[in-house]
Amino acid sequence: MSVEINIAGIQIPLGDWDATPGSLKAVVKVLSERLAYIEEQLKQNSQNSSRPPSSDGFGQQDLSNPQTLKKKKKKKKKKKKSSSDGSSKKTPQLYPIEACSKVHSH
Repeated sequence: MSVEINIAGIQIPLGDWDATPGSLKAVVKVLSERLAYIEEQLKQNSQNSSRPPSSDGFGQQDLSNPQTLKKKKKKKKKKKKSSSDGSSKKTPQLYPIEACSKVHSH
């Protein structure tokens, strides 16, 4: 059974880590600390820091907050269909020209 160490979430055999030069070990240490810091920055939002809500970004939800998950979607209202031929409108019947005593052309 080989012994492994965990560096930044990666399992590395102890023999390989011991064979790594000291300068590379220092680089790995610095980069893993920097990665941890950046990941903590990404986890911050207006709910758990002093940042304003406008800095949260568009469309981001806080999944740890149960109130944001319970929001219901709005129901769509159904619109009545209207026909373009005017059959649904009641229009008065026009008399034929022959039945009229006066005709005004505009």
